[in-house]
Amino acid sequence: MSKIAFVYPGQGVQAVGMGKDFYENSALAKEIYERADKVLDFDICHICFEENEEINNTEYTQAALVTTYLAITAEIENRGIHPDVTAGLSLGEYAAIAAAGGMTEEDAIKTVRQRGIFMNRAVPDGEGTMAAILGLGAEEIDSAIADIEGVSVANYNCPGQIVITGKKQAVSEAMKVLETAGARRAIELNVSGPFHSKFLTEAGNQLGETLEQIEMHPLKIPYVTNVTAQYVNDIQDTKELLVKQVYSPVCWEQSVRNMIENGVEFFFTNVHCHHGMYPLYQNQNAFFWENASGQRLLVWNGEHYNLGNVLGLQPNHAVNWMMRNRLGEDADAGTSFSDQLHTNLDKYLTECETEGYSYDFIVTAVSGVFSDNAPPSAEIMETIRAYNEKYGQEVRVEMVSLQELYAAIAPKLTDAPVYRGDWTDWWANGVGSTPYAVKHYKDADHRWQLANRLDPDAEARYPALSETVQDNLMLYAEHTWGHSSTITNPYDTMVLNLDMRKNSYASKAHEAASLMLCSIAEKKGDMLRYYNTTGAVRAVGVSHTSQPQLIEFYIETLALEDVEVRDLAGNLYTCQVSPHPRGRKISFIDTLSYGEEKEYIYTARHKAPETLNTRHCYMGAEEVRDIVNDYDPVTYRLPYEVENKFFRICYKPGDGITSFVDKRRNGRHCHSILHAGVPAYASASGGAVLFLRGAPRTGSQYSRQTRRNAHRKTDGNHLHGTWSCVHPVASALQPCRYSKS
Repeated sequence: MSKIAFVYPGQGVQAVGMGKDFYENSALAKEIYERADKVLDFDICHICFEENEEINNTEYTQAALVTTYLAITAEIENRGIHPDVTAGLSLGEYAAIAAAGGMTEEDAIKTVRQRGIFMNRAVPDGEGTMAAILGLGAEEIDSAIADIEGVSVANYNCPGQIVITGKKQAVSEAMKVLETAGARRAIELNVSGPFHSKFLTEAGNQLGETLEQIEMHPLKIPYVTNVTAQYVNDIQDTKELLVKQVYSPVCWEQSVRNMIENGVEFFFTNVHCHHGMYPLYQNQNAFFWENASGQRLLVWNGEHYNLGNVLGLQPNHAVNWMMRNRLGEDADAGTSFSDQLHTNLDKYLTECETEGYSYDFIVTAVSGVFSDNAPPSAEIMETIRAYNEKYGQEVRVEMVSLQELYAAIAPKLTDAPVYRGDWTDWWANGVGSTPYAVKHYKDADHRWQLANRLDPDAEARYPALSETVQDNLMLYAEHTWGHSSTITNPYDTMVLNLDMRKNSYASKAHEAASLMLCSIAEKKGDMLRYYNTTGAVRAVGVSHTSQPQLIEFYIETLALEDVEVRDLAGNLYTCQVSPHPRGRKISFIDTLSYGEEKEYIYTARHKAPETLNTRHCYMGAEEVRDIVNDYDPVTYRLPYEVENKFFRICYKPGDGITSFVDKRRNGRHCHSILHAGVPAYASASGGAVLFLRGAPRTGSQYSRQTRRNAHRKTDGNHLHGTWSCVHPVASALQPCRYSKS
């Protein structure tokens, strides 16, 4: 049987209203809050349920969170779900110990109350801080900060996300060093002190004195400690570990790995074609999912999560489209619900057997209402009871927990095939996805990443805009769809409103990220004017890899025929002038290292006259041009193949991109770059940023104008590789204009 772990998060997840639904609907949960009230010196319900500022004060936060965790745990265990092991990140470890039986709920709550006070008062406000480092491994971070006094690792959260802690100046220095070393991002956290560092040693000692007054109890189950990431079976070790935890790194990634290695064995998934194709393009099957280190999870790849509703486990009073799709036009929705279930189940099992399904069981999920995220319903159990009484000799139906499911089917799946690699990408393959809105969202995310590349302190410098970007990116990414009827009823007012409101999350993120970029550009001297056909630009490298990069900008004029681009040393660059909405796009290639700034001069020049070749007639009277092949008229085949001296790419309808050959690499196939049918999204990992060169205006006129412009034309185009802002040498102030190449 698979094992259950109860895992409790650390500080930062607190929110007004947390636990209120449990308090109001569970007598056991309410009792935990009432018991907490008796041992605390503040009103716990006020902190948890009512608007207040104290909920984010460490002195109150820790006790409020642990109380909520234990209240929820009480109700979960009351429903028959019990853990085999517990773990908690930082303060969450106290809930883990109490859930494991090592201390009473009251003792856990009043201990973290004192812990919060000791930690909050250990270092004066403003002297310490913490920062999340993304994109570097533990060894790389340890090595990079080894010579910086006053900073250390606080949390090993997961691969590619590690938190550092220490004195504010030391952390700031470490962030810059780590970004230079290749960190994707370094984000200062909104915390009041350098938690889990040596500067909290005195707070740990004070906590030790408090713990001496607490009675510990033998553990009923093990818990995993933050300090060593090991299972703790002997309560005698707990007090010392809790003292060390205050000033030691949290080994969370190692703790999770340890729990996985100690018994997490089963993954039950229910996806459907709205969210992505089934793994292996088939459902109701089993396989072992193996990672790079050889560890395996048994996966049962189930059907749509409302399959049980289709079959009638939850009584259906009317036939809906999903029932017709799966059971046919004669799908039964009669008044005898056990008969309805029998008819539908017989059809479904017959279909599975016809398709070669070989097991003597079938698995389905069911919701209390035929919808997403529905509550449970007692009617399901009544339907199952009535069905088994009448038809149980044919096929028996059982409602089981995840653990019971695993115990029942695992012995029959030992010969399941083994697969490796990533799950199918529902962004790419979702039947009902919204590609334009997703592109808008991805560009917003790209701008956000770029802002943080250009200004490592962007989040702290623009807190309101940063919060807007992150909140709206999260809200959009949660579900990229406005309403399930957007296809069937696209012009219904309710559907349109919900769809537009959903897409507005992407737009709000895009606007806020663009405003951040405008502000950052202004601080770097940008005074964009994109009409002049002669001017200067400055490029700033934003890729951590020094390599040839595409640099692009555009001039809003249709009169520009051709340009010459040179750097300040006089080096001439081969460039291309191509049509762009309302103007011309100028593209060239140069090599920039991360953070390097380089200036270029562009000058308009006349292009040699072009006339129509009437033998080819590649442009008609409407001036729409065909694609002209100057490379190889034999191997250059459209629309399904494109070849030039750099690459050959082949496409097949239904299969997507079937071949991508990089001819600069001796004709090596680049299958790892693009997979058939899956679009490649641009990221903020490469490219350069162009800013103006020239003397800005001074005084109040400059400030007023730039403020006005900061709210105008903050849009741009999503291209691939380079961000650019442009201005001519002698120009008045204009808003920043960004284009992503």
